[in-house]
Amino acid sequence: MPRTAEVMARQLIERRLAELDEERGRLERALAGLDGGTERRGPSRPTRGRGRPRRRRKGGRSAQVQKLIAANPGATVPDIAKSLRIKPPYLYTLLGKLAKEGVVQKKGRQYFPAA
Repeated sequence: MPRTAEVMARQLIERRLAELDEERGRLERALAGLDGGTERRGPSRPTRGRGRPRRRRKGGRSAQVQKLIAANPGATVPDIAKSLRIKPPYLYTLLGKLAKEGVVQKKGRQYFPAA
């Protein structure tokens, strides 16, 4: 049969755990309110320093791709990606847009300047 001191200690620990569970719930709700209603799952994205948005150049990569294809007609995506040091998936997207605009033509796996 359990001793009275052990029973009391067990009840005290269980009561404290219940209090901590309630407090955790309150803190999580408060945190969600601070984050705009979303639960926090990990560290937020690091900022860029001064908080200014990054300036994007208009058409920088597409101009480079066009110039490279003009200099090397029949170039393939791996060739172009290696030359410009960019990843092929991005290049496929860019070349698709250039082909839609009629700037380049695709024949098989090769790209040529539009005539």
